[in-house]
Amino acid sequence: MPAKREPPRELVRIPMVTLLKVPSLNYQTMDGDSAAIPRKGRFTLLNLWASWCAPCLAELEEFKERHSDLVDAGVEVVALALDGVGEDAGDPARASQRADVMGLPFRVGRASEQILTVLERLHVRLTPMELDLVIPLSLLIDREGRLSIIYKGAPGVDQILSDLTHSTVPRWKRLGAAAGLGGVSLEASHPTVAKATDQLEVSQRFQFAQDMWQGRLLDAAEIQFKETLALAPDFAEAANNLGLVHATRGEHGKAIEAYRKALSLRANFATAHMNLGLSLQAGNKVAEARQSLQRALELDPVLPEANDALGLLHAKMGELVVAKSYFKKETEVNPEFAEGFNHLGLIHLSLNEAKGALAPLRRSVALNPQNADAFNNLGVAYKRLDRLEEAGQAFEESVRAGPRFVPALINLGLHYLNAGKLAEAEQKLAEALALQPNSPKIKRDLSRVRSLLGRK
Repeated sequence: MPAKREPPRELVRIPMVTLLKVPSLNYQTMDGDSAAIPRKGRFTLLNLWASWCAPCLAELEEFKERHSDLVDAGVEVVALALDGVGEDAGDPARASQRADVMGLPFRVGRASEQILTVLERLHVRLTPMELDLVIPLSLLIDREGRLSIIYKGAPGVDQILSDLTHSTVPRWKRLGAAAGLGGVSLEASHPTVAKATDQLEVSQRFQFAQDMWQGRLLDAAEIQFKETLALAPDFAEAANNLGLVHATRGEHGKAIEAYRKALSLRANFATAHMNLGLSLQAGNKVAEARQSLQRALELDPVLPEANDALGLLHAKMGELVVAKSYFKKETEVNPEFAEGFNHLGLIHLSLNEAKGALAPLRRSVALNPQNADAFNNLGVAYKRLDRLEEAGQAFEESVRAGPRFVPALINLGLHYLNAGKLAEAEQKLAEALALQPNSPKIKRDLSRVRSLLGRK
């Protein structure tokens, strides 16, 4: 066995008090295949390195020399290179070459922006007083997939092996290890101290769940919201946000259950009433949906997107005038909500009020220049008012914002056709047909253009 290596003085070792599960993270191997970490049932040592980082390479050499010790202890090393990721100017090919030359016996691959974002969020939520992430950086993940220790710098294999039991001890012992203090923790014998620590853990779990939700890592968000609720069963926001995760997946039955749980905890929770209404509407439970949405507005008349949701509900029921009143109210209470203005403009079009549609649709595209639907609706309004040049410009902007947005491709193709630009019309209609190859209307329009061009 090689000589044991003492950890360098610059090492920062950060034991976790709260044990958060690390989301399943996909990475690319040096051969270009896809793989995932962590793997439940074994320890994972996730190491970040770069080909230009001398301490990183020295650490990888030690992992190589002590690989059998790590394997015997049930530790799987996964070393991900940062070369060329984000702002790093390194060459990914150089990292691959370096790994080949070193002959590393464990899994090696490339990090990604998503992996760095998740690790940064874990770092922020669990170690708010620490500085930025640096390399070499290693994360010890336990057999349950929970982050146990963060190492900034090279800890040495002996330190890693001695830390494998950290996540198995009671929280008060983990707290002592994290604080680096001797003595007896007050948490073990004082309920008020334990309660304060519980509240901190709940907050950390909830905030990390929010991070995962905002990053659309839905499986990770679901786990963290559920673990938050296991610690704090009366946490209405966690129940509501768990519902959002289910709704995003289209699991509206589960979402409804979560929203109702939130409302059982806080009956006057306006946002939960609105979310419940949206999921009920998705399940075609129109009467219940309207009741929930109206209750949300009774509790909070300026609740963002609640008026818009009721407008969509009434529009779906064919009650266009009522829908227009709700959309108008939404634009008044939520003047930065681009989609609310788009819906107001669209309902004007549905009521054959093309002139009235212009102002809200212009406002919508000003707020969100990437809204292909709003630009397309604006083009329709201009076309109905016989303002054809402006209609064409709006359709072109719609295609710019959404190159695969079929309604805009069709409208722009027909605009070119009416303007005598047959080649351009053929191109846009062909693009639309490629996206919707079974559309009889697109086929007819394209056939008409090609006939005018003298083609079959």
